[in-house]
Amino acid sequence: MSISMTCCAYHSSNKSKKLIIAVYKMCDLIHYLGRSVGSKDFEMLGHDLAQGNMARVCPETLPLYIVGKGIGESITEISCLNLRGELRIRCLENIRDKEESTLANLRAKKYVELLSLQWGSGNEEKIVKLATGSTSYEVCREVDGTSRSLQRDNDIVVECILECLHPHVNLKKLYIKGYPGFKFPDWDLHNLVLIVLINCRGCDTLPTLGKLPFLKTLCLQGMDGVTHIGEEFCGVETLKFPSLEELTIRDLPA
Repeated sequence: MSISMTCCAYHSSNKSKKLIIAVYKMCDLIHYLGRSVGSKDFEMLGHDLAQGNMARVCPETLPLYIVGKGIGESITEISCLNLRGELRIRCLENIRDKEESTLANLRAKKYVELLSLQWGSGNEEKIVKLATGSTSYEVCREVDGTSRSLQRDNDIVVECILECLHPHVNLKKLYIKGYPGFKFPDWDLHNLVLIVLINCRGCDTLPTLGKLPFLKTLCLQGMDGVTHIGEEFCGVETLKFPSLEELTIRDLPA
């Protein structure tokens, strides 16, 4: 099967350039799919696209999604995806309101085991490797800039947006970076084994994490607004952090 397509651009506007790029990307995708699957499966894929049956076309793995402001770049684009494994979402400052974040439907993605939520593009970061036993993971450390540079007209809006990005209770690993709100949502994620909170500089209190029964690894970094760690963090349970093996605290006020 061969597919050829010729694009002629008569205008040099940004919209025309974007359209040409999108067409060529689609051509590349079609050629890739033609090589990767059999002719019968390829024909079925074309039929699903033509009929708008996106549930069969959508992928199950999406390691990185960058939220944009244009058409087709909203956080709602991932709502229909039955994702598995890791999901990293960047540029959450482009989410307009809590209704939009609710439509992302993260709470229904029960097969996602690692979720990373990040305000900002991440271009300014470098990777710091940590290890717990035989399990290695990555922590993103910001080099230049802080979450304070991501201005929001209303901090309550930001907090509602994060609240509505509530993951499924099956989630095992959670990363939050650059969150500009004042407080974290009270999510019930009792299966978490790893939590990383980085450069959430506006937060003045930490979430209650001491009650999590399976939490093994906890990293807190760049939490400028946190001046003390008390009962609100450890919880009122008699046995606090029962499974904790590694605790990393960096760049908190002395």
